[in-house]
Amino acid sequence: MRQGIISADTHLDLMWMPRDTWQLRLPSAMAERGPKVVETDKGTFWEWEDSLHGVAADGGSNATFTRMLSERGLPAPEGSLPPSDPELLLQHMDRQGIYASVLFGGRQWKFVKDPELLKAVYAVYNDFALELSHSAPNRLIVLPNVTARLPEECPRQIEQLALRGVKAVEFPYWDAGAPLFEQVWEPTWRMAEETGVALCAHLGNNGEFPPRRRGAHTAFFSAIPFAIARPVAELVFSGAFEAQPKLKFCFAETRVGWTPFFLYWMDRQVLVREDDPRITDVPVDQAKLSLLPSEYVKRNVVFTFEDDPPAVRLLESEWAGVAETALWGGDYPHPQGVWGAQLEGQLDGMFDGVDETLKKRVLFDHAAEFFGIRVPEESTAAR
Repeated sequence: MRQGIISADTHLDLMWMPRDTWQLRLPSAMAERGPKVVETDKGTFWEWEDSLHGVAADGGSNATFTRMLSERGLPAPEGSLPPSDPELLLQHMDRQGIYASVLFGGRQWKFVKDPELLKAVYAVYNDFALELSHSAPNRLIVLPNVTARLPEECPRQIEQLALRGVKAVEFPYWDAGAPLFEQVWEPTWRMAEETGVALCAHLGNNGEFPPRRRGAHTAFFSAIPFAIARPVAELVFSGAFEAQPKLKFCFAETRVGWTPFFLYWMDRQVLVREDDPRITDVPVDQAKLSLLPSEYVKRNVVFTFEDDPPAVRLLESEWAGVAETALWGGDYPHPQGVWGAQLEGQLDGMFDGVDETLKKRVLFDHAAEFFGIRVPEESTAAR
């Protein structure tokens, strides 16, 4: 099997974590309130702080979840947890022709309310993530997390993780303790640049979803890729990339086909929009930018997509900026993702007619550069 693909968006969701992950590692005083698996009359769930928070595959509900993997031609023996089992995960990658995967952590456990328990839960997950990565250091890039809800903690966490050899961390912007344009983030951006650690922000929200009636729920998910536009613009216009020209951000599962207009529209704010002369009592604190917003994005930011025909069609259009910013990620093992035993055929169809050099850059080369993945010679010419 050729291994000419890097998935920049793969998931290690809470449901696939071993049931004893936190119970074995949390301080004894926190274990009772920390994440643990419980069996209920509705199935197997994770529980913490006396509330249920999400389904668990490590228990009586296992067959329900492993079935969706085996149905796509990937082995999932009874009782297994492939996304958190390095041997099975690598088998799944080999079946799909994937050389390396970048794994984002679950969302639910980030909603722990108590700040001290939250820090401990993050620390346990990070240890687990690094152990999983060390089982195949150049193929499994399991992102440890920094506590975006606690901005003052992030620089120290990034520094400590960098000392452990980490090249990229997950930064859950949707749980940020302050807007990204605020000055409180400057130490985080400086530390990330100084250490060379890329910040990776997976598309998400604070856990609030509209009701499943009158199309509200579907409307929410139809519009969610565009929610990333504001934090990206805040980073650009606050001067984060001006002050830290080597700061790197990956925004995952945002798709890319919409970004050419977004880049154009940000540039227009600089070229056309002026301060409103009617507003005289509000001091203007505007970062000095030496480049157009689109230039910062092309230099410092990447976005991932799994199935985005508009983006693929725009790859060869120089004006669009897609070739500079797009990484492919299959969203394994989410049902809506592009993955499975037939992956290479699916990608060949999606990229039909695209220049082979561009195709290889989106599917492999750019991700290898961004995440510092060392590539054996035999893997580089696969596609």
